[in-house]
Amino acid sequence: MRPLILFAEKTHINSLERFGVFPISYILTIFKRCVRANPKAWRHLGFVHDTFQSDYNKLGQKKEEIGRKCKKIHYQLHAILGSLIEVYQDICVITMKLQIKNYIKEVLIGVTIAFIIGDCEGNDKMCGKYSSHSLGTERISRACTCPPENADDLLIL
Repeated sequence: MRPLILFAEKTHINSLERFGVFPISYILTIFKRCVRANPKAWRHLGFVHDTFQSDYNKLGQKKEEIGRKCKKIHYQLHAILGSLIEVYQDICVITMKLQIKNYIKEVLIGVTIAFIIGDCEGNDKMCGKYSSHSLGTERISRACTCPPENADDLLIL
């Protein structure tokens, strides 16, 4: 059984970078690293629509709570990944014709996810964590224990 590798990172869709989408792409782990490094080898499962840039509308009124934004993203993720869940629950393995140049072979593919590659913002959204960049946050990222007021001090470990 060979798992999938998923990739999700925001792509801006306008010149002002206000709107974007998170393409959810995949590749099979049966391919060597040189193939996985080629963007043409990846396929899209779907796109998470991300228009949640501003918390306020034009009148300065608060639009949505943070939890509501997260739920919208997770509804979209469920729709995109739902077919994988169904396949995994029903069969665990799918038959697929794999073509390499002129050679075609029928193979059995196990549908599991090895890991998800992405940037901090996208991974935070998938995990249900909201981003905060104010000095009131406990730390500057989930991987760092340094408080924001000391982030520019190179001597703090």
